[in-house]
Amino acid sequence: MSRTYDLSTNVGKTRLRAGDTDLIDPWHEDEELQVFLSDVGENTVLAAALALRSQAASLYDRALRTGTFEEDIKGAVASKLKAAEALVDEVADSAGVPAFDFAQTAWDVYSRRAIYLKEILSQP
Repeated sequence: MSRTYDLSTNVGKTRLRAGDTDLIDPWHEDEELQVFLSDVGENTVLAAALALRSQAASLYDRALRTGTFEEDIKGAVASKLKAAEALVDEVADSAGVPAFDFAQTAWDVYSRRAIYLKEILSQP
């Protein structure tokens, strides 16, 4: 698998918007980001939202496996989900359509998990 950060490519643009610019220890490989891009018609903003949801799901899974779901992990997960939601809203605002339908669509196992996670985090 490859790791590149070239802003002239959609993978590079997606990586930038998802905050995944550390090529030594990236969240996603290029091929994974390309899957997200393919899922959303090469829209780099929506692909970044899927990448952020995937990152949140990974953090959540890691916390469950280790049994250490502390406030800092909860905050990091919530922050990534909020950033993903903002990206979806950005696309919806520019298109003039509500983002809720897209935001709540389970495109893959990662986004389905993110929807469940968002529900869990919103509970008191």
